[in-house]
Amino acid sequence: MKNIRNKFEIAFSNLGYWICRNRFVTLFFVLVLTGGMLGQINQLTVDTSNDAFYHPDDPAMIAYNQFRDRFGKDDHIIIGIKSNDIFNPEFLQALHELHTEMEETVPHVKKITSLINARNTYGQEDELIVEELIEEIPHTQAALNALKQKVFSNPFYMNYLISEEGQFTILDIEPNAIINDKDDYHYLSTAEYSEMMAVIDPILAKFRQAGLEIYAGGIPVISDRLTVAIEQVMLELAPLAFLLNIIFLTLLFRRISGVIYPILIVFLSVMGTIGAQAWLGYPINLVTSILPTLLIVVGVADSVHILSGFYQAYHNNGAKKEDAIAFALGRNGLAILMTTVTTSVGLMSFMTADIGAVAQLGVIAPIGIILAFIYTVLLLPALIAIFPMRKSRPNKLNDLADRLLIWVAEVSCRRYKEILVISAGLFLVAISGAMQIAISHNALSWFPETSELRKSIAAIDDALHGSATLEVVIDTGKAEGLYDPELMSRLDQSMKIAMDLGTESIPIGNTNTISVILKEVNRALHANQDEFYVVPDSRELTAQELLLFEISEADDLHKLVTEDYSMVRFTIMVPSVDAIEIKPVLEKVISHFQTFYPEAKIIVTGVGPMLVETMYDVLTSMVKSYSFALIAITILMILLIGQVKIGTVSMIPNLLPIALVMGIMGWMALPFDFSNMLAGSITLGLVVDDTIHFLHNFRRNFEISGQVEDAVRETLLSAGRAIFITSAVLAAGLALYLTAELRSSVNFGIITSSAVVLALLADFFLVPALMVLIHGHSARHS
Repeated sequence: MKNIRNKFEIAFSNLGYWICRNRFVTLFFVLVLTGGMLGQINQLTVDTSNDAFYHPDDPAMIAYNQFRDRFGKDDHIIIGIKSNDIFNPEFLQALHELHTEMEETVPHVKKITSLINARNTYGQEDELIVEELIEEIPHTQAALNALKQKVFSNPFYMNYLISEEGQFTILDIEPNAIINDKDDYHYLSTAEYSEMMAVIDPILAKFRQAGLEIYAGGIPVISDRLTVAIEQVMLELAPLAFLLNIIFLTLLFRRISGVIYPILIVFLSVMGTIGAQAWLGYPINLVTSILPTLLIVVGVADSVHILSGFYQAYHNNGAKKEDAIAFALGRNGLAILMTTVTTSVGLMSFMTADIGAVAQLGVIAPIGIILAFIYTVLLLPALIAIFPMRKSRPNKLNDLADRLLIWVAEVSCRRYKEILVISAGLFLVAISGAMQIAISHNALSWFPETSELRKSIAAIDDALHGSATLEVVIDTGKAEGLYDPELMSRLDQSMKIAMDLGTESIPIGNTNTISVILKEVNRALHANQDEFYVVPDSRELTAQELLLFEISEADDLHKLVTEDYSMVRFTIMVPSVDAIEIKPVLEKVISHFQTFYPEAKIIVTGVGPMLVETMYDVLTSMVKSYSFALIAITILMILLIGQVKIGTVSMIPNLLPIALVMGIMGWMALPFDFSNMLAGSITLGLVVDDTIHFLHNFRRNFEISGQVEDAVRETLLSAGRAIFITSAVLAAGLALYLTAELRSSVNFGIITSSAVVLALLADFFLVPALMVLIHGHSARHS
């Protein structure tokens, strides 16, 4: 094993000499690589919709796409308007103007429904009439009272178009399900949601100024606001991360080359990764949005270690430039190769995830890490060789740092028993906290409680008990199966039963299916008598009444049934709540429909049910990802160190910070959701890097001295400063997420930055203590 390590070190050293002799060829190759990676960057898109979480061939996604193909969108934009007197001419006129302006100007709209154009079904001289509820705005009190009576006597309107108290009404904006241009066919995505909201928001602002109390909610609105917030986080944090790198690099190296070269390498790595992401056709989503800032703070680490070795040889030891380059690559090349591999493996573990967005991160993030390595070992030596460099002056900060590192070596080796006991105690405390972690996913909770979005959706949910849907499809398996009067009667019963399937915290706001239309038609054809607001009791009459409604030019029918009347849609309105909280309600819904319709195929779909099931898929995905990362990185550590015992034991300082972070999550009640479920594999891939650099240098020093404390001291003095700076850059860069508006970003920052700080302490104190435990104070290395 030692011979293999030596061969790698010699190979990296020779690479340094080759780059010095062929620096312009190397620079040309790097420029070509960069140009190729950036070629597709203008094709990059942002997608914060729920579709982004799924693989295209995911059965749940296929079922959802089939639902959209048959019935249209389930996630609508809900515009709520609150008023103490909805039934007065001034308010109704304002509602009409708002409705009309939306219809005329908002893109990608299939239909807008409000009290203005709500379906009004009645009979007149044996003729079925289906028309808009308000043909003209009533102005007399008698007409207004009649309208109010008509609205409150229609169950279809209640908790859908108007609240039970009559002080809240909505515009239900149904987007098109599909964009079908000549060269473009896709389901409506975040880009179209943003186009819609770009028109809707100014309209709402205008009507608010006119005195209307207006709220905007629904999945498309949440998706658009997430897109804006994510873009803002990326635009704000990336420059700050670069600034942090500049500050730390200046403090460490105190020379221009020590700042400009690493920053250039990080910039090219990030841009190349974004280009690769665009080339692969992967959008920026809720998961991959962490990449730019993550790569900025991670990508600088390799450069720090190479430059530290170079400056040590060139400035301190007086070596020639090409010899110093070869020394730096030979001494650190294998270690940064191994850190690249371990970090990439930690991130590649996401490729096995059942969630599409997470699997995409497992592809894209390793590309960025590998690009940072390539740029470091090729471009950095080439730049050093091309441009002149002056000798540095003594730095008093280095003397202070050396004294601190010597103290760390003494404490960690001489107090190793206490350190091991404290570490074991912390691990037990961490496990206690980790057991309190709760699974959760509610994108709405990521926004501040004072945000307009949360206030709006809370207002809609309070008034109507629902701004989201659970969609059930009942497939009879045969054409015209819905004409069966007994089946139609059961559908009508399900509407009443479903209203009782909610809980105190998750009430059912409204239900809708084909039986509502059928009852309206049956009543209309029986002289509008309320006692006939029931489903017909014969197959022939059911078929005739549905046909009459269909030829009345009403477009509501085929949003509820397929053309051959074999499948029917059943919609249940629920509040926008945590996906896990809605699980019990969803289970009761599934149980009811499977029990009530044993002869039919039941398909439960829609954004809500998919998120519920996905969060439970997260558990299995993360167990697979974490297990893969842990096993793979442990094997790599054993290969690097060359001894099974030390390689295995070296994972303890890497697992302890992760355990402590999980404990912090439990004690702080941070949820395990889409935003931080990645933290385990990411931090495992990151925290192991410093352990590799420490043990790589320790092994060399221990082979020379045979004394653990001497080897630890020399390791800290040679690599400790670089390890500290890279950890500080990483922790500070990840801590930038604490300034983000989204709570999900804040949680991610807490978790990952804490892990890095804890990992640094583990590397400086626990790793030396373990080396003393294994080797003894003065044992000779065999």
